[in-house]
Amino acid sequence: ERRRVLERVLASLDPEDQVAVRLYVVDELPAADIARIVGLPNAKAVYNRVYRAMAAVRAKLAEDGIRREDL
Repeated sequence: ERRRVLERVLASLDPEDQVAVRLYVVDELPAADIARIVGLPNAKAVYNRVYRAMAAVRAKLAEDGIRREDL
């Protein structure tokens, strides 16, 4: 059930945010490589995008009663 909720929350992100999160968090690519792949100006832009996207994910999961510790 939690996996389904997590997938739904990730799917609710902007497509560009989804790609950045998946490449950085799931695939563990370096931020500089992701910047080149998705056309962002630098690694810091990747960090900022992922940080904001993950904050949105945490907020949406919290709305569903799921905490970071629950995953």
